Amino acid sequence: EFYRLACLTRDRGGIVVANADDARVARVVERSKAPTIWFGKKSKQWIYQTSKTLSDGTEVSCKAPGGESVVLKIRLFGEHNSMNATAAMAVLQALSIIERRVHATQSIVDTEPLEPSQLKRWAAAAGSFLGVKRRFELIGQTKDIAVFDDFAHHPTAIATTLEAFRSYVTSSQRRGRLIACFDPRNATMRRSVLQEQLAQSFSSADMVLLGKVPVDLRLKDGEALDGPRVASSIGSKATYFSDNEVLLNKLIEISRPGDTIVFMSSGAFDGLPRKLYSALENS
Repeated sequence: EFYRLACLTRDRGGIVVANADDARVARVVERSKAPTIWFGKKSKQWIYQTSKTLSDGTEVSCKAPGGESVVLKIRLFGEHNSMNATAAMAVLQALSIIERRVHATQSIVDTEPLEPSQLKRWAAAAGSFLGVKRRFELIGQTKDIAVFDDFAHHPTAIATTLEAFRSYVTSSQRRGRLIACFDPRNATMRRSVLQEQLAQSFSSADMVLLGKVPVDLRLKDGEALDGPRVASSIGSKATYFSDNEVLLNKLIEISRPGDTIVFMSSGAFDGLPRKLYSALENS
């Protein structure tokens, strides 16, 4: 399907923006022969170099296709967002070409000059982006306890998100614990197929609270996620709760100044993020 999309983009005079660090993506895009702007550490166009976590975001260093150094100061955290910011620069280049050309070609992509004023304007735009709802969303901070809500809902996203929060905690010099609360709500996470990967995805957290695994009558014996077993695999820092209200009450009991509490779910997690913040604020 992605190959077909790349071919359609080629045939309609468009430009593919692709991650040079992903070998599978590279194979598909190169096979399509679509005009391409690459980004990533291995890219020869938009090169992602380094990132530095700040208290209010991240400083991203990258290089434009002409070799110009570009520094982006974004209000987001995590390696994945630094890469996304670099990708956004590549998208802006593609858009600037499409706006002026009827039909893009690789030759145009490779020779179209980038003006310093363009790069400066794009960097400023990246710095003004506040992120999207339920991605590193701060519900509120009260009594030096920060409560966040995030859409992370599978092992890879959980691990990446918690790594970003660990960087945030360190750079912000928060002295408390990083507490991860996970709600296995969606159909995939209710199954046992990702159970082992899930247990390994919480390594960046100091404490893990696993929410209730919803009953799914479509699953046969042994196919459902075993919450207590996941908690046991994580170790002593993890606890499974068969009732999310009990989880909430436990959080209210153990929260202390300096803590950073992250709720992760593809749903509302029974409203726990805002319930916790309200309870802490009024305690």
